[in-house]
Amino acid sequence: MLPKGTRPARRYTALIGVLLLAAGLRLGLATIAGPIIDIENFERVAATILRSGPLALYQETEGQYPYPPVWFIWETAAYMLARGSALPFALWVRLPTIAADMGIVWLIWHWTRHRSPGQAMWRSFGYAVNPVPLIITGLHGQFDAIALFFTLLALYNLEHRGRYLSAALNLAVGIAVKSFPVLLLPPALLQLRTTRARTLFGAAAVAPVLLLLLPYVIAMPSALWRELFGYRGAALLGFMVPIRTLYVPLVGESVPAELTHQIVSISAYLFLAAYLFAIWYQQRRGATLVNTAIAILSLFYLVYAGIAPQYLIWIVPFMSVGDASTGRPLLLYSATGALALVGFYAYAISGLIPGTQLLSRPVTQVLYGFSGTLWWLVCLVLVWHSFFGSRAVPGAGDIRRAGR
Repeated sequence: MLPKGTRPARRYTALIGVLLLAAGLRLGLATIAGPIIDIENFERVAATILRSGPLALYQETEGQYPYPPVWFIWETAAYMLARGSALPFALWVRLPTIAADMGIVWLIWHWTRHRSPGQAMWRSFGYAVNPVPLIITGLHGQFDAIALFFTLLALYNLEHRGRYLSAALNLAVGIAVKSFPVLLLPPALLQLRTTRARTLFGAAAVAPVLLLLLPYVIAMPSALWRELFGYRGAALLGFMVPIRTLYVPLVGESVPAELTHQIVSISAYLFLAAYLFAIWYQQRRGATLVNTAIAILSLFYLVYAGIAPQYLIWIVPFMSVGDASTGRPLLLYSATGALALVGFYAYAISGLIPGTQLLSRPVTQVLYGFSGTLWWLVCLVLVWHSFFGSRAVPGAGDIRRAGR
């Protein structure tokens, strides 16, 4: 029999091991990643800011910075650190995102440990080695994990601790890093009981972001609208993959850019309708905020055309803390998502993943078409599972007490 206190100590030791594994894998991938336009744009923006000042953002960074005005601060710091050290900019700029991924590993463990310590460890380990976050954070270098960490923390504070003001501020940070967490603001508001709680939550989640944007609204409203609010993603994955897979062989040329733009615009309205339905339906059936997030993001992947590769990481943390029935869908999503990412990068950014540059063009075309279509079909399965395949647990995650 183990002495009292030994088991918790072993669990914390195991958690530290998982955190170190998560960091080591991502750092290792970051050191072998090939060049990619996003990292190059990060460096260009940093050089622009150092040359012309913070208000040059958006005005002098056209096509390079479609984010709220927070990330450029670290871009600039990483640029200066790289100039004063032997470590390259591409590694420096990835470090906060790697730290955020470690934070997600810890938060998954902390969130699920009340169910069973063993399950919590396996779920946190699962995220640490999940190929989708590994590829996006370690190889691609996009910083979505930072926004995801604060969004997941917001949902934890809301669903488990009933601290709606802390949750609102967490969500504000997520939105300030990347704008997609705003999708969870309306369903979070609906979970609160009183008008006062909803008003305070909404103000705390939105006001800090508006204050950050205010100097740019005053100085360069048209550039801000063009670069941030006018950004529609990139039609690189999602249902545009099966469309291209059929269109190119039949017509003998690529899908026209103007047609792609029109499809993206139409799909935005379709997603808005699907989004409103998802909020209503999940609220009606008493779903937790986490399961509502899974439903919304599944619909986003299925319906919206402007899916960039880094978007594939968004759903993974929420599926990692969802109810027990999400285990198999998470494995299926992770496997097909990783395959879709490898297929896309092999086709469009040869050399980012070492070894893919050895594949012939016809092979990468087939891999991109097959893997991207397979992932999109799995998203269809996820939508079905989110709405009809899992039962909401009455009272589970009910945080209306936070709105007293």
